[in-house]
Amino acid sequence: MPWHASVGFLALVLVAAECGTAAAQDSDLDFLPPELLDAPAVPFHDGPEVEPESLPNEPPGVDALETATAKTADSRWESTAFVEVAPQGRTDRDDLLVPPPPHGRPTLTARVSLDLRTVFAASDAVTFTLSNRANALLERGRSVTEADSLRNDLKEAFVSWRLAPGLFIDAGRINLKSGVATGFNPTDFFKTEAVVTTDSGDPGEFRDNRLGAVMLRALGVWTFGSLMLAYAPAISEASGEWWTDADVIGLGLERTNADDRLLAKVAPPALGDLSSEFLYFREDTRSFFGTNLTRTVGDDVVAYLEWAGGWRTDLISGGLRAARRRGDLPADVPTVFALDDGARFRSQLAVGATHAAGFAKLTTSIEYQFNQAGLSQADWRRWFDTGAAADRDAGISGQLWAIRGYARDRGEPLGEHSLFLRSVWEDAGVDNLDLTGLAQLGLRDAGAVVQLRADYFVNDETALTLIGSLSPGLRRSEFGSRPEAGRLLGAVRVYF
Repeated sequence: MPWHASVGFLALVLVAAECGTAAAQDSDLDFLPPELLDAPAVPFHDGPEVEPESLPNEPPGVDALETATAKTADSRWESTAFVEVAPQGRTDRDDLLVPPPPHGRPTLTARVSLDLRTVFAASDAVTFTLSNRANALLERGRSVTEADSLRNDLKEAFVSWRLAPGLFIDAGRINLKSGVATGFNPTDFFKTEAVVTTDSGDPGEFRDNRLGAVMLRALGVWTFGSLMLAYAPAISEASGEWWTDADVIGLGLERTNADDRLLAKVAPPALGDLSSEFLYFREDTRSFFGTNLTRTVGDDVVAYLEWAGGWRTDLISGGLRAARRRGDLPADVPTVFALDDGARFRSQLAVGATHAAGFAKLTTSIEYQFNQAGLSQADWRRWFDTGAAADRDAGISGQLWAIRGYARDRGEPLGEHSLFLRSVWEDAGVDNLDLTGLAQLGLRDAGAVVQLRADYFVNDETALTLIGSLSPGLRRSEFGSRPEAGRLLGAVRVYF
């Protein structure tokens, strides 16, 4: 569908939806919660106020909208701001079979962040949302005023307008999230190259600490379900501009709005314990389809399935082509892998379950992940064989690590098959102490990434965090071949 036709279709749906809402207003009043009808317009995505561990338990549909509305209905202005100081250290491997290109970063650093999120209801129909984070990276022997030591990330800035009961429209920079899985979200189509901080390996934090895309988004909620439409236009990739990658203040829109994108989500009414959501996504000329399913099993288990499929290349071809476009791979250097001659239909899947033990405030999730675009057993063998034979050739190792960086930027598992575990224990033997453990395991080999986190809330204004991670594995395993063997981070967060 041409993009001008897509925008016209979006406008047509909004007009038709408003007319339909006015004609059936009584049924909408019965369907929607009272606070939604009386409250000002609010963002209807699952924002930072939703804890990551609760995401699998939120069925697709309007739950996040209802939650956000209830939290903002009592005040015209709601803000959350904090300062965080986070020193950290890491240990690197010195016996890598395939060493990465040198990066020059010291093993001891510190980060100072100022984070602000505010929602202002200008009227009962119009709300403004702003979310911003400023970071300063402190390193020995390096001035904090150097270009890449200071960074301001405008994560969200948009206006919400309630056109009628059950009908909303947003415009601006929006962090649009999709998916019910805990570790890997195939239907989270706007996650690509959007993450701004990677201190933690928790996917839930990646969803919150990322840049939104400039878009127009609309939501309609009726007795027969809900419909969401979003259109994000491509924006010029001019280098050094304020809207792209200019020092400190650059908005990074060349990352979040690299292509024209259209997303449609339909959520029909729940069928008993089964909730569902169906998605269509178009990026440039490529189409993708997806679905999210959740079902409660008994009183304490939520099973979920998240699938997406569409026409694309694999991670190897995508990573090498992206490196060549950026200039990281010179045009005269031959590629070490044969590239896809064209895109083909590939699937991604996350299926799992979350168990909540209410008596102990313990929530545990287990999730199988499949990425048909990921590296196969044969691909991994060639990756290690090529790197080992390269004898530290920068041109070859740069290509191999470009593939891994491409998967990280897209928020996808690097291998075809993996397993994710996550457990959260609130008030873990001590009031206000929360413990979180997670592990990402490659099913091809014996490697893994394991992270343990402790959060202690001293009072309403102060929180202490300690995060430790390890990536054990054989030299020829996915995680055992990572440069970083372990990391320890401590943080003090003060709210005001």
